[in-house]
This record gives sequence, structure tokens and C-alpha cells, in this order.
Amino acid sequence: MNKKIRSWIQILILCLGVILQSFAPLTQVHATEYNDVITSVGVENRSGEALTQGLDIWQEFRLTADFVLPDNTVHEGDTTTLQLPSEITFSNSSDIELRDASNNLVATGRLDAASKTITLTYTKFVENNSGVRGKFFVYVRVDHDVVSEEKDVDVNITVGHRVLFAGKIRYNGPPGKYDSKIEKSSFQYKDDEKNVIRYNITVNRNMANYSDVTIKDAFSSPNMTFLPDTFRIYKVDWSWNNGDWKWTNAQDMTETFKNQLVVNANGDGFTLPLGDTNGFGYMIEYRAKANYDLVDGEEITNVANMSYNGSENEQSTSTRTYQIAG
Repeated sequence: MNKKIRSWIQILILCLGVILQSFAPLTQVHATEYNDVITSVGVENRSGEALTQGLDIWQEFRLTADFVLPDNTVHEGDTTTLQLPSEITFSNSSDIELRDASNNLVATGRLDAASKTITLTYTKFVENNSGVRGKFFVYVRVDHDVVSEEKDVDVNITVGHRVLFAGKIRYNGPPGKYDSKIEKSSFQYKDDEKNVIRYNITVNRNMANYSDVTIKDAFSSPNMTFLPDTFRIYKVDWSWNNGDWKWTNAQDMTETFKNQLVVNANGDGFTLPLGDTNGFGYMIEYRAKANYDLVDGEEITNVANMSYNGSENEQSTSTRTYQIAG
């Protein structure tokens, strides 16, 4: 009987210990935000030189920042946040890496296009090293949805409670409406894999009637491959708004046209017969990938041609400067 009582007492003590432990305060490690480590900010053209010219709609430039970390203070997971002014937005919101002069990874940077913020998160390297400092840059542009006219813009970067002046830029304002039978554009998307570029071909923004339309697209730069599975085409209505063409009423026509798509023999482009436009416009989207590692500042050229009305031709060239911020 005594053995049974002792066993029950032991079980009761174990259960009580578990219950009491659940009420014990938990030790949590919270990341600390260090917003005094950014010592200066600046603006440069996209080649990293002095920005002396006015900027057109969609034109990119660099926002730079110098950082100096206090010794034996910053820990892995700690952060710094930089806020862009409303007049500026990211032209490429891919994540970045911050490295010191010896190429050690100091922090990673997350660019949030919606909030227009750069959040730096520090690595283990900062805990075990002193004298950590460096400089990084991101690609930005004037947000023409906010700035609708020609004007000077002060680039003020908010870091915590401080506002740092990066410089004054001149926005040339929106262009006037222009004839647009075909236009080729390109961009990088933050979630795409390395060495991928996205392309758009806009057709008949004039919303005119063209007959027997055929689109031919090809890369002038070598070692670029069109990715057929990414091909999409939409029938749209085009209109002019604040220096830019906007589309509405998109109808996905990919299933209708994909069987007419003919990929070039070497995979560097395609031919697509569209037929008559009948007062409609089109938006063609696709991706292409380099078969080698692109470097920051490398230019990739692509040409799109529109033949129409029997014997007429219109051509548009896209030269994409590949961007790797950091």
C-alpha cells in the first residue's frame, strides 16, 4: 500500500512540475533596430557616376548609403530600416547583399515596393568582427503616379527618427502622347531566378485598324533564350494617362494564339501572326534567360518588328541594363 502511495505522489509531483513550468517566464531574444548606423546617403546615375542630368519617366538612378556599425554591439538578426520618400520608388526590388571591403556578407536587404522601405538584417559576421563599414546602393526612379509634372525633387531618406538628404534631382515630367504601333520594354522581377529578364511587347496602342499583322521578336545579344512556357498574350484597350499608356479590359488570348507561335530555330525569339487588329490592342508577355551569369550593368538588346497592311513595318528595340544592387 505504501508503494502505491509513493508512486501516486511521484506522479503528482511530476505533473505539478510540468504545470508550474508552463507558467514560468520565458526568456526571449528580440531583434534590436539600429538606425544610427547609416552615416550618409546620396544619388548617382545608374552607372555610379554623378547625376547631372534630368530624369525622364521610368528612368533609373542609384540611391547610395554608407554604413558604420558600432563594435561589439550589433547581433545577428538585428535590423536597420530606410524609408524612401513618396516621390521615389524602386525600379528593381530584388533582395540585396551588403558586403564590407573584404567582401564579407554583413547583412541582407529586403526591398518592399509597397511600403517603399529597405530593411537590412545583419548576419553572424557582425558579432565577431569590429570596424565593420561599407557602402551599398539600390536602383530607384521617380514615381510618376505621385509626381505628375516637371519639377525638382528632394530625395530625403528617413532612417528611424532621422531624415538624411541624399540630393536633389530634376524630373523632366511626363512626355506628350505619341504614335505607338509597337513598343518593346523589359524589366527584372524580384522573385525570378537569376539571369531571367521579363519582356513586354505592346501592339496597337493607337487602337487603329491594321491588317495582316505579324510580330517577329529576336535577341541581338547572344546567349539569350526565349522561354516559350512563359508566353502570354492579352487583347486590351489602350488609353493615355499622365505620360504613360494604360491598359484595361484585358482578355487572355494565350490559348487562341499559342499554337500559332513559331519559335526561332536557335531559340532566341519567335514569330507570331496576329491577323487584323479591328481596333483592339494587344499586350504580349514572356521571359528570357541568359545561359551564363549576367553582371551588373551588362546590356541585353532585343528587337521586335511589326509587319502590317501588306508591306509596312515598324520596329522597337529594348536594351535592358541588367541590375544587381548591393
